[in-house]
Amino acid sequence: SPAIGSAALRGGDSEDGGHGVPPHVRGRSAERAAETSHRPLPHGRFTSAPPGGAASASILSYDEASAALSWGHYSAGDYDQNGEVNISDLTPLGANFGKAAPGGEGEGGGFDPASIESVVDGDANGEINIADVTPIGVNFGVVVEGYRVYRSDDIADYPGGASVPNGPGSVLVAEIALSAATGGPDERRRFSFTAEQANPPAESLAGGFYWVRPYDGAEEGVPSSAVEVGQNGEPLNIAPLAVLFAEPVSGLAPLTVQFNAYASIDTDGTIVKYEWDFDGPLNGEEWENTGSLGLAAHTYSETGGYFATLRVTDDEGATDIDVAPVNVREAIAPTARLARSPSSGVVPLHVVYDASASFDDDGLIVRYEWDFDNDGEFEFDSGGDPITPFSYWTPKLYTVSVRVMDEDGLSDTASITTEAAQGAKWEVMTVVEDLSPGVSGNPNVTALLEVDGLPAICFAIKEIELEPGYMAYIRALDADGNDWGESIDLEMGDIDGRGVGFEIVEGRPAVLSDNLYKRANDAQGVSWPPAAAIPEVGNGFQELVLLGGVPATCNARFFAKATDPLGESWGEPSPVYGPNSSNHLSMAVVGGKPAMAVYRSSIGVDYDDLLYISARDKDGEQWNVPVVLEYLGIGAGTPRLAEAAGLPAIAYVNHSLGALKYIRAINESGGKWGEPLVLDSQAKPGVSLALLDGRPAVVYLKTEDLQLMFIAANDAEGASWGFPVLVDGSRVDSYAENLSLAVVDGSPAVSYTLIRQDLPGKEHELRYAAYR
Repeated sequence: SPAIGSAALRGGDSEDGGHGVPPHVRGRSAERAAETSHRPLPHGRFTSAPPGGAASASILSYDEASAALSWGHYSAGDYDQNGEVNISDLTPLGANFGKAAPGGEGEGGGFDPASIESVVDGDANGEINIADVTPIGVNFGVVVEGYRVYRSDDIADYPGGASVPNGPGSVLVAEIALSAATGGPDERRRFSFTAEQANPPAESLAGGFYWVRPYDGAEEGVPSSAVEVGQNGEPLNIAPLAVLFAEPVSGLAPLTVQFNAYASIDTDGTIVKYEWDFDGPLNGEEWENTGSLGLAAHTYSETGGYFATLRVTDDEGATDIDVAPVNVREAIAPTARLARSPSSGVVPLHVVYDASASFDDDGLIVRYEWDFDNDGEFEFDSGGDPITPFSYWTPKLYTVSVRVMDEDGLSDTASITTEAAQGAKWEVMTVVEDLSPGVSGNPNVTALLEVDGLPAICFAIKEIELEPGYMAYIRALDADGNDWGESIDLEMGDIDGRGVGFEIVEGRPAVLSDNLYKRANDAQGVSWPPAAAIPEVGNGFQELVLLGGVPATCNARFFAKATDPLGESWGEPSPVYGPNSSNHLSMAVVGGKPAMAVYRSSIGVDYDDLLYISARDKDGEQWNVPVVLEYLGIGAGTPRLAEAAGLPAIAYVNHSLGALKYIRAINESGGKWGEPLVLDSQAKPGVSLALLDGRPAVVYLKTEDLQLMFIAANDAEGASWGFPVLVDGSRVDSYAENLSLAVVDGSPAVSYTLIRQDLPGKEHELRYAAYR
């Protein structure tokens, strides 16, 4: 009998792309599976409606022996097949979760269409997983009361999609209620319609074209496939539908393209042959027969446009074709363009470099890489962002280059110069010439702060050679730090070198060390009251921070917080799950919660590593288990912690490598961290970290020549960093330590001690350097 052309059954333009056949037989993409016809109402509510997506189209078949039409229940998301997509459909999803079809998606793959697994596999990828929740959410509220059976003498009356009405010549033959379905809970429910059910009953179905549509009240959903029945009840062969997918469809020569034809269908039989013409009909027919294998690959060696063609043949000899355009391109490199603003200025000079004018004629630019030091190496990768800042702290004519790369891996480079003229510079002042006259005192720490508009330093001399330790405070007499007043002994007792906390509390300077805390009587720190005791817990507290405006401190094992904003009384310490012993830590408030970076070092135990420990709550009553970040090597010194762009960040020295590093977390809890950046490959232990206009900056000591250096990030995250700048040059047998970086009068400044090993008693000089 003559075949009906597949084009006739596609129904013209429709929401199914003109195919008029159910894409779930073609491998149902997730995008098609998510289609629906239910209508949104105000405030995000939906009315009920029959299914309208192509994934919900049933396959209609005709059995000559029984003279019956039959079809399965297809309604995307209706996994329990009760006629409504709702929360109960999660139950069969859970019962079948994790099941996978033996062959996956494609020929011989996917679940048996009659199985419950096929019903629950909402995205039809051959595996029941979390992605199958999506059809429930997308189609929530879709209702199927039953199916209406239609007949017409003219195939033109067949609707092409859910939004297309039946043609004027179509006749409603019957309504089949959902309750009439057959099948158990472990299979797809099915429906049938025979001539005996017709009105009036007959021995066989009248000839013509038949299809069914799901309905909800007066509304109807997506039509099934159509079948044609002869005048004597014998079916006519329906041609197959060819569907061709190609990947990739565009690229550089030689381009290898994978073709997949398993989405092709034959609604009344099987496809027995797949043939391919990779160059397309414009170059003459050259068919490659792969038999029942619906996969093929072809390499295009020359540039140009091609129309790869698929021809499928069914078991009755009917054929159909589909075409996939393939574009083989010539390699065209992108063009780099670079601008900057400003083009010049005095240091500190903050410049924004902009490569957004770069373009790619045949694609997209996917990466921007930067060479800021003109050494030919592109050290910084800004990904797809064409704009990046850079800060200059030393006068010089700088050349900056950008390398842009397209999706084909081709690149181009552009360069531009920026002139940074002399402006501010680092100036060094001696604050106290000898911190420990006549004894071998060992300054343990300095802490720098701006106090009432002027720089001030709190420093500690630790106990050594039976000489008692002490802590002192000194404040400059001018904003530049050229002249300094007399140091004040804070009478904190015998300092054993466990550090010092220094902070402005309620407008006045406050200090903390060895379980003692005091706040000055005035804003300048001229006089100080007796110290308030913090409950003794051993391993003296290290630093002082303001937590919700209230003083707080910690060591590696305990955390304590004052009970009032002035710090006049303190609560009982909370335990911290840190190492048993560590004098090297830095504390900060991150996301409103206390946290610390710890250099864990225990005598006789290989615990020389970097830890991050954060509180679970804003009061520091409970703490998370420490996160181990990196092995540092013995004697790595104190790491420094700060909150950079809302996330914890740490500057530290890896002593085993001799490298200054910076690392920033990728979540607020500090449970996950990015890769550390090496800021300098030659650094000695001991650093200080501060934020300058929201950007992290570090002072440190060079290994080789013992120079005191400064380096600042170009952005708030610390993704890229500027060039190291000399703060204080070395002298013979001299080196800096006990560094403290702070912002004073809007500019970076640092306090430190200079160790003079060339002098008797190893003179310790207290110094102050300011960038001004």
